[in-house]
Amino acid sequence: MAYPSVYPTGTTIYNPEKCFNGYTVFPARDLGVALIDMNGNVVNLWKGLLGFPPKILPGGFVMGNTGQRNSKYD
Repeated sequence: MAYPSVYPTGTTIYNPEKCFNGYTVFPARDLGVALIDMNGNVVNLWKGLLGFPPKILPGGFVMGNTGQRNSKYD
């Protein structure tokens, strides 16, 4: 959960006529990698995929990792 904030989060003002449309890909903690649209809707969720930053490659392939490094090597 996020900490309470006085600042609004998520899509607060979306004017399609004044913005560049697209998608955003980001690591969703403990879920995988999420792809969201301009309205904040989850388009796709790749469960179990980790890594920072996740990459979407041509052809719709997603690059990340499925394992975690031993903390003694951090």
